[in-house]
Amino acid sequence: MRVILIFLFLLPAIITNAGKEPDFQMLKEKYGSHNAVFSNLEYFYDFDVEKDTLKVSFSEKRQVTILNEHSKGFTNDAIYYSSFTSLDEHEAYTLVPDGRRYREIEVQVFKETSDMSDYVFYDDSKSLNFSYPSLKQGAITNLDYTLTYTDPRFIRKSFSSRLYRW
Repeated sequence: MRVILIFLFLLPAIITNAGKEPDFQMLKEKYGSHNAVFSNLEYFYDFDVEKDTLKVSFSEKRQVTILNEHSKGFTNDAIYYSSFTSLDEHEAYTLVPDGRRYREIEVQVFKETSDMSDYVFYDDSKSLNFSYPSLKQGAITNLDYTLTYTDPRFIRKSFSSRLYRW
């Protein structure tokens, strides 16, 4: 019943946003002085109780549209996590303009590394590093991943990244 209610609640958003790429010309006109822009950024926290235990998962969906030929700085990306989280799912790909349509090119190589800090004796931080293929003007990078927390006390902080103009 819970799944059905959630699906019915999200159905209008799924239908209106499914398969839509951002309008490149509108973004270029509005943010043309920038190299790239977040065309979609979503954070989801899922809190669930299983056998008297709180289970927490975090999902992020990120879409960045490259606005000009200076795309090199957006090629490399990473997902950060530690021993207090498990990386359950991840997907990364580039949508490359191909005439009036976009062609999807998936990231093929993911490399897990220990993300050790210089100022910490032992740091259990990890990162999953990858590079988006075929970036150029008009390309769209997409990242979607889910982390599950082994201990809910270590939920990462979340804040609004809204920019205010004075």
